[in-house]
Amino acid sequence: MATHRKKKSIVEFIAGIIGAACLCLPSFAAGGATYTPGTDSHLDMQHQIGAKTSGTVDCGRASEADLRALEGDGKTFKPSADVNEIIGTKAPAFANDLQWINSPPLTIAGLRGHPVFIRFWYRKCPMCVSSAPLMNELYEKYAKDGLIVIGIHHAKTTHGDSVIEVTKATNELEYKFPIAIDNSWNTIGAFWIHGSARAYSSASFLIDKNGTIVWGHDLGRLEPNTAAALSLHNAIQKELNIERVTGFVSGTKP
Repeated sequence: MATHRKKKSIVEFIAGIIGAACLCLPSFAAGGATYTPGTDSHLDMQHQIGAKTSGTVDCGRASEADLRALEGDGKTFKPSADVNEIIGTKAPAFANDLQWINSPPLTIAGLRGHPVFIRFWYRKCPMCVSSAPLMNELYEKYAKDGLIVIGIHHAKTTHGDSVIEVTKATNELEYKFPIAIDNSWNTIGAFWIHGSARAYSSASFLIDKNGTIVWGHDLGRLEPNTAAALSLHNAIQKELNIERVTGFVSGTKP
């Protein structure tokens, strides 16, 4: 009975975050951040973005992601070398210029005590769209146990993306968890880019209750029923102290 009350209170806490946004949603500039062509180095260094002037976006090659994500047995997920450098480090603070579209501003410090799953996504990226079902699955399956799911949208255009555009994509993807817009790339820069030319900008991270990054994925798409998804489920269940899924995880057999 006590466990039931605890789970109910967590669900009410998350629902309160979303509900409060309806009452106090701040107003934002329609166009988001504005960049001067030729000076947006944080975009230019990402070769996968493609020709911004023609409106095309290269989100990476799915086959390459599949190959990079698997160990020799073809069943076990392994994080990339870039992600391994970040695992075990403290999650940086969210930048103050994040635009929260359906939630009051959240902070890493304020979320201590909860495991937090963060995915950096882009509304026009097919690999991000294909990752939406798993994000929704994680929220529906684990929010009641205390997992906080956050989607941070990072624009891949020189003019940024508006609240209206990202809200439309959020609704189409049926996201019910907090969504923020990172037009400046200040947050994704601190978490992931670090001034480097990453193979993929869209990445996912699991942060433990103490604010340490314990799991990561940087291969563009993150889909259900894959080795990476199984690894993530097991990592979340470990943080929540609930029974783990049967299968392979993080390069070892359970």
